[in-house]
Amino acid sequence: MAEFTGLTWDHPRGRQALERSAASGTLIEWHVHPLEGFESSPIDELAARYDVIVLDHPHLGDALATGALQSLDTVFEPEWLATLRCVGPSIPSYELDGHLWALPLDAATQVSARLPERVPENPATWTEVVELSHHQPVALSLAGPHAYLHCERREAEVGVRSRERQRSGGARSAARPAEPSTRRHRKPQSDRDARAHPHRP
Repeated sequence: MAEFTGLTWDHPRGRQALERSAASGTLIEWHVHPLEGFESSPIDELAARYDVIVLDHPHLGDALATGALQSLDTVFEPEWLATLRCVGPSIPSYELDGHLWALPLDAATQVSARLPERVPENPATWTEVVELSHHQPVALSLAGPHAYLHCERREAEVGVRSRERQRSGGARSAARPAEPSTRRHRKPQSDRDARAHPHRP
C-alpha cells in the first residue's frame, strides 16, 4: 500500500511520468482527474483528500488563500531545492510570498518551425518574419490562448529592448516601442499578479 495519495490531470503530460515512477515503488499512488475537474472542484477540498496535487500556477492564489498547500521549502532542504534545474523560469513561476509551493512537472513554450528546403535559415527578428512572408507562406498559431500569448511575449520583448536602450543611453524610451504593432495592446498583468489572482469566468 502506498504511503501517500496523489492527484494529477488525465493527460499523458500529467500522468505518464508519475505513473511510471510510482510503478518502481510504493511511495505515492496516483489518481487522475479531468483538467476541467480542477476548475470545478475547490483546491482546498482536493487538498483535504490528497497528499500531493498536480496544479497549474493560476490556481496558486486560491490555494494559498485557503491555506491548502505546504511550501516545499518546509518539506525539503532549501539547499537541495536550489540545485534543481528546469526549462526557463519554470521553478520561479511557483514562488510566491517568499516560498516555493510546487515543482514543474513539464514546461510548454512557443517555438517556430520551418521546412529547411524552403527556409534554409531561421528568421531571427519579426522584421525578418515579415520579409519572409513575402516569399514563403508564414502562419501564426492563434487558436485558444495563443493570440494573447503572442501579444504578451511581444510586450515582454519590447520592454527588454527598451530597458537595454535606456542602460546604453539610447534615445528611445519604454513608452516608444521599437515596433508600433504592439502599441494598441494593453500590457498584461505581471506573472506574480496572474498567480496571486487566478482568472475567474
